[in-house]
Amino acid sequence: MVRHDREPWIDVYDAASWSAIFECMRRSLDHQNAAIEIPDFTGGRWKDSNWRKGRLV
Repeated sequence: MVRHDREPWIDVYDAASWSAIFECMRRSLDHQNAAIEIPDFTGGRWKDSNWRKGRLV
């Protein structure tokens, strides 16, 4: 994506969230399928619909 000067379709926040799914699933199963909160790696920035815009320079 860098070679073509385009934004990647996945960023570090998506990668971290997707990677955390397995650990959250394991914890849930260890606790008889209890609900487990998935970490918010963006610190709440995802609530702003424009938070991803203009990230690449």
